[in-house]
Amino acid sequence: MKFDAIVDERLPVWTVLSDLFLDTELLDADIQRIAAALAKSPYGVAEIADILRDEVLPAFAPNLLSLAGEWTPWSEAEVRSIMERSFRARGGEDRTKPVFGQSMFPEEWSRIAALLR
Repeated sequence: MKFDAIVDERLPVWTVLSDLFLDTELLDADIQRIAAALAKSPYGVAEIADILRDEVLPAFAPNLLSLAGEWTPWSEAEVRSIMERSFRARGGEDRTKPVFGQSMFPEEWSRIAALLR
């Protein structure tokens, strides 16, 4: 999948999912805000889970491994730049190799997914 072909449609989804990788605890209001934004996307729950695992996780999980991780939300412009670097670093189309283990998958996802069903 080419970055330029998907960026416009995916950017709002990437941006809201990037909040799962901030170095802060998400409150119930954050979970509801994220779910509401995702509900407006053209993607179903399974597709969003794939985007989270295959696209957002490789790009933003390193923030959780940093000693001084980012705790303020990234702007859409920052998310676009981070995602573009991530896609290029991974060859853009190779989405089959897991970069991070399941342990890095955000635990809040199950709460968000439940709100989307």
